[in-house]
Amino acid sequence: MDCEELAKSITKQTGSRISGSTLKRLFAFNKGTERPRLYTLDTIARYLGYPNWDHLDAANLTRDGGLAMLEAVDVATLKEGARITVKYWPDRTLVLDFLGGSLFKVIETNSPELLPGDLLEINSFLKKHR
Repeated sequence: MDCEELAKSITKQTGSRISGSTLKRLFAFNKGTERPRLYTLDTIARYLGYPNWDHLDAANLTRDGGLAMLEAVDVATLKEGARITVKYWPDRTLVLDFLGGSLFKVIETNSPELLPGDLLEINSFLKKHR
């Protein structure tokens, strides 16, 4: 169900259609032997705020093709009231207050898509180490 909702969100934001089943294969929820098409990768990159897959790849992968040091941060480990600052491409910053469960409130933002007071449901973050 989450993959279907994500697919709708990607299509709405980018204007390019990706099916829920494509996302399920990409996230390895469904087995598939085919590699994702460049169209799929470019669409996901645009959804994440990058112009295309090459830009996303350059920002997040090392020269040998392995992921840069990424660490999953499970929100279940946070204490209610914790304040989190999230920075993402291109030069976006969010300051979030953790309300409990998986709910966060936007405190500050320079993103045109979010406003202070907006509520976000987030289950985990990926933290990139430089």
